[in-house]
Amino acid sequence: MSLLVRSRQKTHLIDSWMVRRLAKWALEMTEPGKNELIEHELGVFIIGPEEMAHLNYTSLK
Repeated sequence: MSLLVRSRQKTHLIDSWMVRRLAKWALEMTEPGKNELIEHELGVFIIGPEEMAHLNYTSLK
């Protein structure tokens, strides 16, 4: 499984280890017992409010 956790915001520190554990847990809940058999790629990006507003604006166009 390929898992990428990145924080692209600077205002709040995140516990990337905990985010990684939560992402692995979410994958386990969607396919119980099959994580070893299925190749996953998951990226988790924590972004700030300005970038989120920009993403929302561009996706609503």
